[in-house]
Amino acid sequence: MQGRASAHRGRRWTGLIGTAFALGCWSTVVRAQQVPRLDLGGVIEPGSETERYLRILQTIGDVPSRSWSIQPFADRESRQLLPTQGHPWRARFVDSAATMIGPFRALRSDARIQLNTGFPTRDLESPAWYGRGLNAQWQGGFVATFGRLRVQLAPVVWIAQNTAFSMAPSTSLFGDPRNGGGIDLPQRFGAGTAGSVDLGNSAIQLDLPGVYVALSNEQQRWGPGRTYALVLSPNAGGFPHFALGTSRPLNVGIGKVHIRYIAGRLDQSSFMAPTTHSTRLETGAVLSISPVGLPGLEIGATKVSEQWMPPVIDFASLVRPFSGILNHPGAGDENLNLQSENGLASAFFRWTIPKSGLDLFGEFYREDFNLDFRGLLEKPDDFGGYMLGMQYATVPSKDRIQVVRLEVANGQISQQEKGQHGFSPLYDYALYTHSDVVQGHTQRGELLGAPDLYGGAGLRVAYENFTPEGRRSVTFQRSLHGQAFSVVTATGVATRPADVLYSLRFEQLRFYGGRDYTVTVIPSYNLNRYTIANNDQFNLYIAAGVRGWR
Repeated sequence: MQGRASAHRGRRWTGLIGTAFALGCWSTVVRAQQVPRLDLGGVIEPGSETERYLRILQTIGDVPSRSWSIQPFADRESRQLLPTQGHPWRARFVDSAATMIGPFRALRSDARIQLNTGFPTRDLESPAWYGRGLNAQWQGGFVATFGRLRVQLAPVVWIAQNTAFSMAPSTSLFGDPRNGGGIDLPQRFGAGTAGSVDLGNSAIQLDLPGVYVALSNEQQRWGPGRTYALVLSPNAGGFPHFALGTSRPLNVGIGKVHIRYIAGRLDQSSFMAPTTHSTRLETGAVLSISPVGLPGLEIGATKVSEQWMPPVIDFASLVRPFSGILNHPGAGDENLNLQSENGLASAFFRWTIPKSGLDLFGEFYREDFNLDFRGLLEKPDDFGGYMLGMQYATVPSKDRIQVVRLEVANGQISQQEKGQHGFSPLYDYALYTHSDVVQGHTQRGELLGAPDLYGGAGLRVAYENFTPEGRRSVTFQRSLHGQAFSVVTATGVATRPADVLYSLRFEQLRFYGGRDYTVTVIPSYNLNRYTIANNDQFNLYIAAGVRGWR
């Protein structure tokens, strides 16, 4: 939504933000009998406090060793991941009857408010867009269980003041300055107040013996990345989809196998230039194998296809993720590459050495088809990127866990590769873009993969301290948003400097009764913003949140 007149915008966004935040705090009172837990208190959400904490406990042996690279977890699988021993947050995992009316149970409320002083930036994996100025978000709902059928409604309501800031020229009014015609990634969500209601992590899930079936809008996380999930991440929130797969890793003799297939709909934002097709069909598959005899090791692969939404979805469209990776796999005239398809794939590993506290992981990402097998051997990294990471946890006492984490990702494409593919050296081609499926790998204006992989690279170095009172964390962040290069022209040497963002993230989470309170502060300094020399800008991100019942 957009403000009708600037004179009324100030009063309106302040009132709406205050109302949204008050609603979150009020709902914590009316549901005061809810048992303390984490997050919404439903299934384990990708990237949530619960998911990150349980992953740490798995490395020290307090959670069963199993696949972690296909999320969301099925309902029964989530219950099997609960801690088995004492740990700092044991009080948050108390199993008790919650406030219920028949099969219905209220989810915990989640209210957040946030400020950007200089330019838009986000620190939350959510469908919400946080512009310059004040922003607010609220989420809540209910869950109901009917035997093996589970229904969860968890909508997200968000609003952004969306104050004006200096934007770079683009092919459309609010479009991305680097690839405005090849990706739906607006610099700004309109000229006034912005907001929306999203289905959030809502789903209807049928958990059959060994089989997972769902109609869902839940966030996805495929691959082992803690910060950087290269193919599907929770960054843009979820999208409507059908899911089918195994409900847990199944023993097949040589190891345990976990698979999932999805088919869903992706939408364009309202702030990209009008296109012929505004909706796309997303199909994808992910496979994870835990080989026998190598405890803690998990290897796997993903493949995703995005194409214009056809008038009638046929079988051929639904099975595109299984079409292979070579354009000409044989001696015939096959041409598997479709001009109107955005293809993405990855291979990954994760090795959690039992009870060592050590978590090693990595992922290699590719776009498009190789012409043939020889082409694959010559350039396996063509249009590619990668992520490598490690996490190490120590337990000084039963009431304290300390964690250090390092994660790097790189999606830069060399100028030589650009030239060989026919791109101008001055054209900043980036991963996640596409010439025909012009929205790229996005959902309603946000990236579905890792934002730092879009034409750049990223680094995260973090320290976390967990106690019964909550968590403290400090993270150093470096994001390369546009690569530097020079090219010789008729008039001399044209140069563009690198667009680099440095940030230091401080966060404090505290438990009080059934509530969690979070404060996050991130000072950031952006060098050469929009690859304009000396266009340096500062932003201060401040956020506060409250979750749970009194």
